Amino acid sequence: MSDVNLQAAVFSATFEGVARRFRNQMSAGLISELRARGLDFDDLKPAYPLELWEFLVRRLSSELYPGVPEAAAWRRLGREFIEGYAQTLIGRSTLALGRIIGTRRFMERLGRNLRSGGNFAQVDVHVIAPNEVQIESRIDPAFLAHWAGKETVMHQYRVGVVEGALLAVGAKPDVELLSVDPARQMGTYRARWT
Repeated sequence: MSDVNLQAAVFSATFEGVARRFRNQMSAGLISELRARGLDFDDLKPAYPLELWEFLVRRLSSELYPGVPEAAAWRRLGREFIEGYAQTLIGRSTLALGRIIGTRRFMERLGRNLRSGGNFAQVDVHVIAPNEVQIESRIDPAFLAHWAGKETVMHQYRVGVVEGALLAVGAKPDVELLSVDPARQMGTYRARWT
């Protein structure tokens, strides 16, 4: 397979999580727009282009949280998404394991867990203290040429996902986006919990 055919993709479990949490709140217009772009929640494909995910997050967050600044809306959507993801087979098992192994070990495995959502995420987790990690998330170099320098929902959305995941494993989260490097699509985060 040639690199020309490589595409950053989001896997179906992520879209299933969106459907389980937000489908009843989506307008008929948004559902119709998504179908026109190839996304049918009743017949999910194994994966979809990251561009479709970006479109979904932008449109759904503006529809659900009118008047809320974009970054805050993307973050809130990520946090609430975890409620739906927890109802998927992958999400249920991931979060159950997190409750069993404890928050710190769950956070140490965060890169592996985020990679189950798509083929584009590279995540490194550095333990700072017993209840604190620093996370570096970036797009895989194979996809960077297409995404370098673009404003994406990824970084703020990911703050919300980490918050929601920490809540789901029984922790009280404090997650902060420390920096974004758009040229590398890299975000650096600090996550603390009690």
